[in-house]
Amino acid sequence: MPIPTPPSAIFKRPFAAAGQKQTIPDTASLPGRASLTDGFPPVSQLPLNQGGLAPNRLDFNGLFNMLSAFAFWQQSGGLFAYSAGLNYAPPAWVVAGAPAPGRLWWCLAPNGPETERGPVAPGTDEAVWQDFFAFLAGGGGLPAGTPVGAVVMFPVPTAPAGYLPCDGSSFSAAAYPKLYALLGKTVTPDMRGLFPRGYDPAGLRDPDGAGRAIGSTQADAIKSHDVAAYAGETAGSFLVNASSGPLILREAVVGTPMTYYGAARYNGAEETRAKNMSLLFCIKHD
Repeated sequence: MPIPTPPSAIFKRPFAAAGQKQTIPDTASLPGRASLTDGFPPVSQLPLNQGGLAPNRLDFNGLFNMLSAFAFWQQSGGLFAYSAGLNYAPPAWVVAGAPAPGRLWWCLAPNGPETERGPVAPGTDEAVWQDFFAFLAGGGGLPAGTPVGAVVMFPVPTAPAGYLPCDGSSFSAAAYPKLYALLGKTVTPDMRGLFPRGYDPAGLRDPDGAGRAIGSTQADAIKSHDVAAYAGETAGSFLVNASSGPLILREAVVGTPMTYYGAARYNGAEETRAKNMSLLFCIKHD
């Protein structure tokens, strides 16, 4: 058996692109004409003097035009869109979804009008159709890539394709069924102005962790601490403490060690915070 090689010439256009041709029907409507069901009928093989009918030129042009149009499309890298009127079986692939041209889908199970399962549109059942790139990344049908519900940060003011901003806004359960199934609600997490903190139900590092649910927020705070003032300080001077900032000493503590509880606001800020960068939190929806 010879090794397949690319053809030496390519289709510059489908055969009879500008010529007269008959679109080949599913069943013939005229005697002697070709159809997709019967091809050229037996009468086209009989001698004319025995009542035969010669094959029609328009049928030949139409047939070769149809076949070469498919070859021309595939030769140019074209893929076909999903159709509910066709039957599919693994390892078929199609394009489907909006906006056009949609996404590439890999068939995992037979489906279509003449199958037991019936027509199944890509994106409605992952057991039948799976996103092709997720299929490849997962090694053959396993979930892969960034999963639905993953929260990521972007240095842009609007959410990229495939994501919704984590701003507490509502979304359509019909438009994003996977995200709705994961969250159990039609509202994105509101992470505007918040730092994330690891879920800690055992309270190992988060003192409120045992009573906190996923997605809950925690108010800002300053840890309780003691600041000591010692003899030798001058009344009205500043004692700098790394955690609380400068504290003004009172006359009463000059020359006498004592403990001062709390911290004084000295720079006018409305919160305690670390240096940070503003990024857009987004959640994967599909």
